[in-house]
Amino acid sequence: MLEQHESYWIGRLAEFCNVSLFHAGRLRNDSGTVWKFRGYNCWHIVTHGEGYVISKGKKYRLNRGDLFSVMEDSEIEYGTESDEGWEFYYLRIEGPLSKEMTGRIGFSPESPVIRLSQKEMVISRFKELLNYTKSPEYDTEFLAGQVLLLYHSLTEDFSVPQRRSSEEIAAEADKIIKNPYTSSVNVNELASMLHISRGKLFSVCKEVCGKSPHEVLQEARLKRICELLKNSDLPLAQLARQTAFQNEKYLIRFFRKYMGISPGKYRKLQNHF
Repeated sequence: MLEQHESYWIGRLAEFCNVSLFHAGRLRNDSGTVWKFRGYNCWHIVTHGEGYVISKGKKYRLNRGDLFSVMEDSEIEYGTESDEGWEFYYLRIEGPLSKEMTGRIGFSPESPVIRLSQKEMVISRFKELLNYTKSPEYDTEFLAGQVLLLYHSLTEDFSVPQRRSSEEIAAEADKIIKNPYTSSVNVNELASMLHISRGKLFSVCKEVCGKSPHEVLQEARLKRICELLKNSDLPLAQLARQTAFQNEKYLIRFFRKYMGISPGKYRKLQNHF
């Protein structure tokens, strides 16, 4: 079963530019089906069953949560010998820096498979991105953020940050929160992107900001919503997607809780003045 979507540009991904999301989908590979590819960069994560990858004459066995990649410079063969087959999500990126991103994750012709320590989180990232691309009204900015979050999830196991003060960590967190591509992170995701524990993040936020990480994120989210209401004519449904709400109902509930009025009334008041 192959689910495939049209090509679309996702815009600038933080320090990366000229990168496009070409396809995102889910593939079921039945027993006896073998694929051979090369010439582009495509990341896959196994979600069900067992399979294998052959690259440079070496065979790798894969199970749920294992990651593998097609790469520009190396042909790989993959398939399954299991009667039940296997399934995986995939994401194909293109552009001048797609090869560099693939390399930074840790893929190479000599190492096309990665065993992740946070398998379920990464599977969830792939699934969320795929579900979002199915929407006929996807928002490119939010989609770009989802790709960037996935990229961070895939690179975190291979980064060894230097020792940082609480102020330095807080400054890094502030950049992530203010970046429109990563502004939708939750507490666990923020800690992961900063390469610290949730407990350490709590200590840093309390020390530097006098608030919990949840309070810091909620305040930043509310500020972004207010800015969009004041400076754009986006419908609430689209504004909800840009600020990572499931739908406008959840956005309205959140806004009323903290502001005491509806987003629509707030917008009218801002326009009045």
